[in-house]
Amino acid sequence: MIMQTLTDPLSILSRLLFQPVPVDDSGDEVVLAIERAAGRWPVLQPALEGAAELVSAGGVYETPAGASELALVRFPVGWAFRAVSPSPTGLACTCDGWPPPVYAGPGDGLYCADILAYLLALYLERPFSALPYAPDELWQVTQEELRLQMTRATFNQWLLGSAVVPGASTPFSLTVVVRNRYAQEWLTHRLDPVISRTLTNVAGYRVQVRFVVS
Repeated sequence: MIMQTLTDPLSILSRLLFQPVPVDDSGDEVVLAIERAAGRWPVLQPALEGAAELVSAGGVYETPAGASELALVRFPVGWAFRAVSPSPTGLACTCDGWPPPVYAGPGDGLYCADILAYLLALYLERPFSALPYAPDELWQVTQEELRLQMTRATFNQWLLGSAVVPGASTPFSLTVVVRNRYAQEWLTHRLDPVISRTLTNVAGYRVQVRFVVS
């Protein structure tokens, strides 16, 4: 889903990067937008090509309303997600190449392939992809992974029967109901590191979890 309007700063920034393609141009809109941006900022050419590949593959993913991240980016089958978020001067990314060594382009001039992919998707009004797991699916897969990491007795005592509270959860923040207060305290204070690590490994991005009593 593309949430920005033509008057939003990010939509304005995307139009500054990818100048409108003349109506008499023909060809793929992604290629045309990339060619025009690269013509103005040649140093961005490698990152622009990476952005084109990501957008063409549907690699820009929608984040829940209210999330601090604007989008998550990755190839549909590949490495972990990278997060594109607002920064004091523009946009920031969690990719290994951030921040870029060279300033180029409008705004603060800091662009990587992920940020350019996000802005290109905005410019072309391409719908963002849905995250791979809904909250309940994410917890189910995580439980299966946790079952392999601990004894059966430990899993059954503290995690068996736990479930996501749908109305209080997003793919970024899970609220999980457990059987009693002992389980809540044990999971919160003793098993939180392994649970958080496993959640992140399954999702491909950082997920917060809160345990409540039914």
